[in-house]
Amino acid sequence: EPNQDRINERKTMKLFGTTAASLVGTRVSSRLSSPVFYRHDQPQEVATYKYVPAYRPTNEYIAPKSMPFTLHVYNIPRSISRKLFLDLVSKRVNEPIFHCNFVNDRERNVFLGVAYVRFKDEESGKRAMKALDGMQIGDLIIGANVAKRQY
Repeated sequence: EPNQDRINERKTMKLFGTTAASLVGTRVSSRLSSPVFYRHDQPQEVATYKYVPAYRPTNEYIAPKSMPFTLHVYNIPRSISRKLFLDLVSKRVNEPIFHCNFVNDRERNVFLGVAYVRFKDEESGKRAMKALDGMQIGDLIIGANVAKRQY
């Protein structure tokens, strides 16, 4: 139940006018178009709208089909050489590899077991991802994902 002293105090306020009476009475609108108050025990109509933004900025770059496609290959054995890795990948994938970037630690200059392999288009990159994901080199099983764009 509403506090009567607080309601009477609000009735005297010039800003609210008679709108404070609506907390205990029926629906009353203020001098302004909003706000509209309802009693707490009365059911309120809730209008649901679906928000559809006119412009939704995306932080994900969607490349055209004809552009080069890069895979993030991880869990590569650290002892493998770049030439041997490229030979293994090209035999397994049967697609031309445009570029391969081995990731090294900046301070120690040690291979971290991660490579970025670029293919000519998205279709060949997807086929390569299916072929490389789960491939075993030595005692490690390598994984392949679509590389996220670096800004």
